[in-house]
Amino acid sequence: MEQNIARRARTIPSVYARQEFMTPGVEETLALLEQHCGVGPSTRILEVAFGKGEAACRLAMRHGCRVIGVDVHSAIEAIRQKTVDRRLDDRVSLVRGDGGWLPVREASIDGCLCTGGPSIGGGIERSMAEMHRVLKPDGWAVVSDWVWRKRPVPAAALPRWVTDDEPFTLLDEYAAAVRRAGFELILAQCLPSYVWEGYYGPMLQEMASWRTSGDPELEARFERSWDNEPRTFYEGLGREYWGYGVFIGRKVT
Repeated sequence: MEQNIARRARTIPSVYARQEFMTPGVEETLALLEQHCGVGPSTRILEVAFGKGEAACRLAMRHGCRVIGVDVHSAIEAIRQKTVDRRLDDRVSLVRGDGGWLPVREASIDGCLCTGGPSIGGGIERSMAEMHRVLKPDGWAVVSDWVWRKRPVPAAALPRWVTDDEPFTLLDEYAAAVRRAGFELILAQCLPSYVWEGYYGPMLQEMASWRTSGDPELEARFERSWDNEPRTFYEGLGREYWGYGVFIGRKVT
């Protein structure tokens, strides 16, 4: 499993070249955050797995809040430059870290955001426990992640990098894990299925340029990337079995 995740991570800079978000449904997740969680200039938010830094920048621009982003990838300096270019470097700070061990002191954060990270970045239980640790009493956590719509999950619904259905859970199972971590569950819902197409659309445009490049290495990269997830979504049973869940919890214990 860890080798599969590392293999995916190496394709990130190119595959995601035409999109700001590296997981499905981030805009929809942010809308739910803004609807259910109080955010203002005094709010201190920790974003776990900040990707390209776009969500952190948007929250800081819209609400004047302070956002600390934590991620493991190596493009952190380029993303820091984005915050400088947008004049947000006084409100958005980025550090390297793991979702299973957050470099933030206990009970110091008003809210946590994690889009697509828990299931592949330390595991749901471990990631939720860390978010619970760093949150102040009554602090909120907003998480979006891959879930199965139903089980059993046939092989034709598994993306290439997944060998069985264990990395992901059903929506209700995920919600139960949020509660076990010490959160009152405010919301648990699957996003509309169109978020997957919004996610893969720019990715497929980028990959199409590789396929027609005349460069054998890029053409081979297209085949690997297409086989990794999009083929299962468009030609397999991905549409039927894949969901993207959003969970909002408030720290109660």
